[in-house]
Amino acid sequence: MWGLFPRDPLLVGRIGACLGAVAWLALGGLGVLPVAATALVLLLATSVWVWRLDSKRGRALQLHEVPPQLVIADLVTGAVWMIGSATNPRSIAFVIVLAVGAFAMYRLKRAGLIATMTTYVAARVGMEAVRLSIGEPTPISQVIAEAFVVGIVVIILSATVDSYHAEQSRAESALRRGKSLERLAADIAAETEPLALFQTIARSALLLANAEHATINVRRGEEFYIAAGAGTGERVVGVHAPAEMGIVGAVLRARATVAIDDYGTDPTAVPAVRDVGVRALICVPIFLHGEFAATITVGRLDRRPFDAEDRAALEGLASHASIALRNARLIEQGRRLEALSRELSGAMPEDVIDRIAHTMQAVFDLEWVLISELKGEEGRPLAALGKARPARDHGWSPLGPLLRQVVAARELIVLRDYMSDRGIEPERAISMLARDVGVHAIMVAPIIFDGEIRAALTVGTTDPYRSFDAIERRELLAFADLASSALRAANERRERERRIGRLSALNVLAWQLGAVHEPFDIARLAFDAAATLVPRDTFSIARYDERSNELAFVINARGDEAKADETRMQVGSGPASLVIQSGELHRTPSEVHLPMKSRGKLVGVLACGADAPSSLDDEDVAVLQTLANLVATAFENAEALGRMRELYLASVRALAAAVDARDPYTRSHSARVAALSRGIAEEMQLSADQVRRIQLGALLHDIGKIGVPDAILNKPGALSPDEWVMMRSHSMLGASIVNAVEPLRDLVPIVRSHHERYDGGGYPDELGGDLVPIEAYVVAAADAFEVIVSRRAYKPAQTVEHACAELLRCRGTQFHPAVVDAFLRLIERDRAQGAAQLRRIAGILHEDIEDVPGPGVLLEQFAASAQTHGRQLAILQRLASEISAVLDIDDLAERLLRIICDAMGYENGFLLTLDDAGDYLVIRAAVGPSGSY
Repeated sequence: MWGLFPRDPLLVGRIGACLGAVAWLALGGLGVLPVAATALVLLLATSVWVWRLDSKRGRALQLHEVPPQLVIADLVTGAVWMIGSATNPRSIAFVIVLAVGAFAMYRLKRAGLIATMTTYVAARVGMEAVRLSIGEPTPISQVIAEAFVVGIVVIILSATVDSYHAEQSRAESALRRGKSLERLAADIAAETEPLALFQTIARSALLLANAEHATINVRRGEEFYIAAGAGTGERVVGVHAPAEMGIVGAVLRARATVAIDDYGTDPTAVPAVRDVGVRALICVPIFLHGEFAATITVGRLDRRPFDAEDRAALEGLASHASIALRNARLIEQGRRLEALSRELSGAMPEDVIDRIAHTMQAVFDLEWVLISELKGEEGRPLAALGKARPARDHGWSPLGPLLRQVVAARELIVLRDYMSDRGIEPERAISMLARDVGVHAIMVAPIIFDGEIRAALTVGTTDPYRSFDAIERRELLAFADLASSALRAANERRERERRIGRLSALNVLAWQLGAVHEPFDIARLAFDAAATLVPRDTFSIARYDERSNELAFVINARGDEAKADETRMQVGSGPASLVIQSGELHRTPSEVHLPMKSRGKLVGVLACGADAPSSLDDEDVAVLQTLANLVATAFENAEALGRMRELYLASVRALAAAVDARDPYTRSHSARVAALSRGIAEEMQLSADQVRRIQLGALLHDIGKIGVPDAILNKPGALSPDEWVMMRSHSMLGASIVNAVEPLRDLVPIVRSHHERYDGGGYPDELGGDLVPIEAYVVAAADAFEVIVSRRAYKPAQTVEHACAELLRCRGTQFHPAVVDAFLRLIERDRAQGAAQLRRIAGILHEDIEDVPGPGVLLEQFAASAQTHGRQLAILQRLASEISAVLDIDDLAERLLRIICDAMGYENGFLLTLDDAGDYLVIRAAVGPSGSY
């Protein structure tokens, strides 16, 4: 039952009115019954109408949902009832019209007012007509009074309703703007890229203020630029203008919202903005941590001004934009620092400083960027950009007032105005430069690592209106932390690479020192290496002569000029003398003197110095000590190698002389062959090492003849086949002898193959062509030429012409064609010049081999084991001197064995040979306790 009861107040009121009207009529109320009944029917009809509307919607009608037709029907019903009650002289039915009129004015606004007054006038005229018809007209005074009251009531009701509508409209507008602002704030908060954020803010402002033009203006230094736009504002994106110009300049000066009703008449208007047709314009500042960040400028293309609601909405948007801009900057800051950290991960300290400086300039968009290295009370610029660039050329100088404050505070220092907050010191060049270029707001952050302030980051602006907000301060500190970490890693990496480089340089030097043997060449290599290892402005090396107690200088240099120095200085009281006397290094503020030691022996003193005080640290000194020891070892090795070379060449001479001495006809034969071979090799432009091997190989080419009996060597007639076999074995025997001595092993191919023929018909291996080394072919040609032009026991001497003819005849068969061609060219050129060289060679008694280029690669490689090689060479030299005149094979075997045992320190020894059948070993000689065998 309760569900059928109406819940619509309008419907309930109507039903109540119907019941009241029926009750009034039933109780005999005065009135025109047909008219009153008509009013009652209209009331019932509108009630049914309301009920149907409620049923259709499933809910009660809201006041603002009532159809205008229903409102008019209610007014008509009230007017009819007013006329129907005309016979009652006390009728106040006009109140019903006023009550319905109030609702009509709410629902229909001004039209409701007109409808109400019209209805009242019509009803009042109807009432008077009825009253006149019954002869009871209303007094004029009463009519006027009633009309006055109705008018006053209508006016009051109208004003009240209008005020209500205005408030409702404002509330709806505020709600709508609030919802729009909330939605726009969400859109703004979703943006993390500054440019995209600016574009979103511009579009939001356009929608919020119902305008056609919106821009975001960002100030940079002494100008501003339009960073983003919406509507017609898109046409002016990228425009730059002075900071004091236009409405933006007014906002900067007022630090508050500024509105202009007609921008076209503004004398400071930016032409590009004015030309798009903007008239009404409003500019709202965006503050970030109390500092000016940007402005939102919104315009309309007509003169419709912006009201307080527009201003409030845009200022609300600016507040949201400030928060979003702060978040975007923080996110961008994190991304930027992360990207920069990756870039700096493999950089050297210089690259770290340069990259951070350029990044700071781009991030802060400032005119003054300076990174300074700090050491004690002094500093020097490492990087300088913008108006600070001239400071890049300044060297070390005392710290200025701001850097002294940073060192003392060990924290970020921020000044609002450098020139007024910090006194200028005229004697500080950088301080004066900052004053001259007009630096105002400035920040300095220390770079601290390993507990010390190593550097400082300084950024400043020449804009008197700009200051640094909390985000910028935090970002500079983040740059300082990043610089600290990156510099620490870079320094460690550079130090590691420097140490690796030093070790590599020392290894290269050790290898290079092994290839030079002259004292000045050794010292020059050390001088060059020192420049790459340590700071080096002065450098000297002196060798110590223990016999005379003197220091003999090898090199004494300043700067990059190094010259040989032959000064000798008596050991006294100087720094170098102190090193000799103590055997320990001696340091001064700018120089270090180090002992050069090799195998515990003091060889000399190495000194190195730098102009800057305390430039050589402990690690530098340790590196120099290693260098000094390498030089000492090189000097010792050079001396040992010199002695080895003398022994080597003396042994070669002795061996060659031992062979030649066995035959008076072949005396100096090896020496002359060596001279001829060297001439041919040089004519063929062979390498220096090939010339050396050819010359020495020629000297020893017949060393195997030691094992050939004198009777065969000096036989005047032809040799028998067996004798030829023995004679031809001398090349293999010589190769075996030479092969037994390591320094001579590279001569084995020459000694073994000097009787091979180009056509393969030679001995002992019957090789030919490219299978025989060119060095052996050279010695073969020289050997044959010398034999032809010399007298032998079995033949007279022949002429040079005959020898040349033989060489030419055997070219390509016995001799290598290129060797013959070079030999003949050499002879022809010499004969054209008077045959001086041939006469010199013919008069050689022993070959001058002092200028042979070194003892060879093998000897240098095994110089460290000089005792072993010296023993081998000594054995050969003794063999050559003692067995040259021995003819008996048993005597030869015993002497050979005794020489070997003496040299090797053995007390007992055997020498065994195969018997004639080759089946058994037979003891040929024995020494020591085994002599009885």
